[in-house]
Amino acid sequence: MSTRYGVPVLLHATQLVLGATFLYFGAEWLVKGSAGLALAFGLRPLVVGLTVVAYGTSAPELTVSLAAVLEGRGAIALGNAIGSNIANLGLILGLTALISPPRVEGGLIWREIPFLVGTAAVVPLLLLDGTMSRLEGALLCAASVGYSVWVIRSARGGAAAGAPSPGPSPDERGALEAARETEADAERAAPRQSPASRASR
Repeated sequence: MSTRYGVPVLLHATQLVLGATFLYFGAEWLVKGSAGLALAFGLRPLVVGLTVVAYGTSAPELTVSLAAVLEGRGAIALGNAIGSNIANLGLILGLTALISPPRVEGGLIWREIPFLVGTAAVVPLLLLDGTMSRLEGALLCAASVGYSVWVIRSARGGAAAGAPSPGPSPDERGALEAARETEADAERAAPRQSPASRASR
């Protein structure tokens, strides 16, 4: 059997298949779980997507980048960060629009998009000297955490003030319905007491 770096090709193929399988089921659970959080905390699915889902889907990328840095392969970590953003904006967003075009809220255009454009413009400036310092990395992390906190607080503040919000889009309704179905399945699976046992109490 042919090998590469001393590892059988069959092992690589098995890892690929298992990884793709776990990724599929993980994505299903992530969508249902995020929709459930939106229902539990009264947040719009868009807000959960900008925070919980965004960090959850970035966890594998973070693991790959940290492993590359610890092995002294910083170029892989940098390429992973830049390449994943290109794939998210081009491939993932494009395929999403082809399958089911999402509705774009007005707040997303003037609130989140400027932050996206700003961070995309700052990163090339930080790389002009050919390296990225720990201070620059700390500033990027602080900006990301601060943005997430601001998004959540803004969403809760708007809900507390009774600000009107537009109805959910078809994609959001589908996620919410999936969460409700999951809750209904859990209730049906729970053991039910008979009338006699309830009367004995």
